[in-house]
Amino acid sequence: TFKVADGDDTIVDYSQADGDVVDISNVFASGDQFSVEANLDGSVKLSVLDGSGPTAKGSVSFDNIDFADLDGGDPLNDLLTNLVDIDTDGDGSGDI
Repeated sequence: TFKVADGDDTIVDYSQADGDVVDISNVFASGDQFSVEANLDGSVKLSVLDGSGPTAKGSVSFDNIDFADLDGGDPLNDLLTNLVDIDTDGDGSGDI
């Protein structure tokens, strides 16, 4: 399990197949939103946005996932559905 804190974090070797989970419970609250974008090197950056803002509360970059490999029609859904497991409540298992 990778724990995300306030600010920008980077995971260099995320593997859903190995059972990795990204715990964002420290920065995620009900009503918050997600956004996905490409970093300058082409890797994926997932941000948690304050639902009332929306301003970024924290983010995690995945060095081994290329943004270009995501479904261009809905890259956020592709990332959250097919490539990473996100834990929003801190129980250690993927909620999204």
